[in-house]
Formats: sequence, structure tokens, C-alpha cells
Amino acid sequence: MIEGVRKMTKVNSATFVAAPAILMLSAFVLSTGIGIAESPEEIQGFLLELEAQSLDLVNVTKAVHDNTEEIADDEGLDEDIRAKAEAIHVASHDLWHLAEDVCQHVEKLKGLCSNPQTNKAEISESLDEILEHLDEYTSIQEGQDDSVHGILFAVPESHKKYADATHDAFHEAEGIVGDLVEGIKDLAATIGVEVKATEQ
Repeated sequence: MIEGVRKMTKVNSATFVAAPAILMLSAFVLSTGIGIAESPEEIQGFLLELEAQSLDLVNVTKAVHDNTEEIADDEGLDEDIRAKAEAIHVASHDLWHLAEDVCQHVEKLKGLCSNPQTNKAEISESLDEILEHLDEYTSIQEGQDDSVHGILFAVPESHKKYADATHDAFHEAEGIVGDLVEGIKDLAATIGVEVKATEQ
């Protein structure tokens, strides 16, 4: 009987020692982010979406560039229409560069996210840089919004297809930027890093 009590005492003592240790380990995991339930498949899914969206942004930006060129370069059109188209066209150069920069950062993320816990700092930095590019993209777009709608309603029928294509691509880009921002935030949350606040 005494031997049985001794065994129970040893078991209970071990339990009392183990319980605080488990609690301390849990607190450590939560504070460091180690052991966060991050699925490699989920991270890969976010990256594939970001890659597709960033390429879409390049393509719609190119559409703005090419279609405004058709209007701006036609000397037979009203000067005011051409000037508005030229302003959008020039702005599209910066938009195009920003979209390509986003693509490059997403490509870099694919490598960093192969080991997300080790590369957390670099991942956070890359995500912030993408968000900065997207904020700048949006700011440039907002500056050309009046011109986009101005040529849409002013061009003759002969150039309406170019104005329509510019308008459609312009607003499609807005949607893509919004999707990219949400994707960045979702990826950051999954990996367990913070990103800067955006204007989106």
C-alpha cells in the first residue's frame, strides 16, 4: 500500500513539474511565432495569386500606355483631347515601372517564403515595399482620373475604342491593386509578420 502511494506521489509530482513547463513553452511559441500553423500549401497559394495579379497589373498598365498613344499621336484630333491623352500616356510609364517592380518583389518573395520563419524580416521588408509601390500607383492613377474620363466623352467615334480601352484598363487596374493589397495582408497574417498601413 505504501509503495502504491509512493508511485502515485511520483506521478503527481511529475505532472506538477510538467504542467508549468508546458505553459512556459506555449507562451514562448506564441511570443516568438515559432510553431504557428502555417501551411506551405496555403503560402504557395497566396504567392501564385500575387504572381498572377502582378502580371495582370503589368498587362492592363500596358493597355493604358498603348491606347493613349493612339490618341495622343493623332495630329488630326483636338489639341485638348491629345493633351489629356498625352498626360495619361506619360503617367503610364511610371505606372508600368511600378507594376514591374511589384512583379520583381513577388518573385523575390517566392524564394524567401521557402523558409518563412528564418526570413521573416526580409519578407516583411519586401511586403512593405510592394505596398509602397501600390500606394504610389494609386496616387498616380488618382491624378489622371479626370483626364481618363475627359477623353472618354470627348473623342470622336473614330477613336472611341481607344478611349474605352483606356478607361476599362484604368479601372481594372484599380481592382487588381485592391486584390494585391488584400493578398499581401493575408500572406503577412499567415506567416506572422506585420506590414505597414496602406491607403487602400
